[in-house]
Amino acid sequence: MMKNQLFIEKASGQKIMKALYQWIDLYNEILIEGTQFKVYSLKNNYTVIDIVGEITNELFFFLVNYLKYPENINYSIEINAFTQIESKDFPKDLMSKQIKIFISKYDEDYDNVYGILETGETYKIDFGGNVTKVKNENNFNYKKTEYSSSPFKVINCHNTKIKKVKNEINNDNFNLRFKRISTISLIVILCFSFILKDNTNYFIVLSQFVAFGTFFWITIEGKHLQYKEPYLKLLGVTILITIWGYYFNETLIDNFWLKASKLSLCYLIVYRILRYIYIIKFKDEPEVDKNADKTRDQIFNFVLLMSSVIMGMLF
Repeated sequence: MMKNQLFIEKASGQKIMKALYQWIDLYNEILIEGTQFKVYSLKNNYTVIDIVGEITNELFFFLVNYLKYPENINYSIEINAFTQIESKDFPKDLMSKQIKIFISKYDEDYDNVYGILETGETYKIDFGGNVTKVKNENNFNYKKTEYSSSPFKVINCHNTKIKKVKNEINNDNFNLRFKRISTISLIVILCFSFILKDNTNYFIVLSQFVAFGTFFWITIEGKHLQYKEPYLKLLGVTILITIWGYYFNETLIDNFWLKASKLSLCYLIVYRILRYIYIIKFKDEPEVDKNADKTRDQIFNFVLLMSSVIMGMLF
């Protein structure tokens, strides 16, 4: 058992990440520099968070409470967290003992957590510094879940403000935007493909629109690419566009822009490879944004773009 672990059920990994970013943004100034949050996304809306580094009991309790009651995020989760008692608010004879932290199902105050020891002793911990022994309503029950081989993201604390959540992923907005753009674009492309196939000049203009338009759309969705669902949706669209370009290039006209329709697919493939290398090297997510301010992120974006173009020309 690690010193600080959280096991969360009944919410998507994206929503948990959003809530975690909010909490870190609130407390980042007092978190110890170098503290890492490793967020593992498992199947069936199950998330595990390992905290690497030192974090006080008080902050750990705040985190459990905030993940249960985040701002502007709708979910109803079950959360069980495990840590080691270090706070002087507890009786001295409990120091260094393992404790499971949870939110009582009868909670109506929203400013406390509960803790249970392996012996079954249960305590209500309010945020005024009071620790009160209460009737047992839970059990210690540490679940030895195998998650080390699951995909994970790392959030590092550097005592600098983490980007506000309004700049983070808004999955609902992405899904709505994706549905509209993909539906309209695919209908228009298919219709005009057969209308203009006998007019070479106009068809070349259409192919330019498809190649540039798809690539532009993929690049402006850069912040969403680190997440599985948006990535796979965009990947599916680029595969369809690539098949479209290949078909008409083979059956209608040998044209550069039809071949360039696969550029977006190349971009997504290269992104996945470079992102994997970046995470291993820096233990962080790359910023795929024109405003990326770190040198390593600027290099990442440049290599991503150039590699995509070269790959598109070679294959």
